[in-house]
Amino acid sequence: MQTSEKQLEEAMQYVMDNPHNSKFIEMNQEHIIGNLYNGIDFFYCKECGALEYDHYGHYEAELKPKQQCFHCNFWLNKLPELVKPNVFIINHKFYSDAGNSPHEKNSSFLGFAGHKFTVKKGDKVTETNNMWSAGDIPERFWHLFPDNATMYETNKSEAVTKAAANLKKHIFPREL
Repeated sequence: MQTSEKQLEEAMQYVMDNPHNSKFIEMNQEHIIGNLYNGIDFFYCKECGALEYDHYGHYEAELKPKQQCFHCNFWLNKLPELVKPNVFIINHKFYSDAGNSPHEKNSSFLGFAGHKFTVKKGDKVTETNNMWSAGDIPERFWHLFPDNATMYETNKSEAVTKAAANLKKHIFPREL
């Protein structure tokens, strides 16, 4: 379906009046207006009201039927993961443990570069060096993603001790 003149005018006015409504629109106003002039169909997200066009690669088949922008669709697709024991919501942030890997030699393959965390979810305590984050949950979805865990940095004091020892060894090699 091609964009009608009325839809084009309405969408352009929306973009001009609401650049703050969505980072996507704010960062891509010229691109969006160009797409609208070129007749690419669009819709408004039923969750947040953001303007979204249905020319979004392999997401086209998912976004338009749901009437959701990419951002809202991303978060609402995360809801089924909440039942997994390795998924943690902490301070409105989404984390998942990909499994402790203490013998991994290359920490760049691990979440948070292998930084160690201890997480308590209910009665279960998990220690991991392979924690990943999907980011900050938008405030409009906080009611769907209630905090369910507490996270502690396991090796913070260990790291401080090592850093102090390295400073002493390399910066102050001899007693003053």
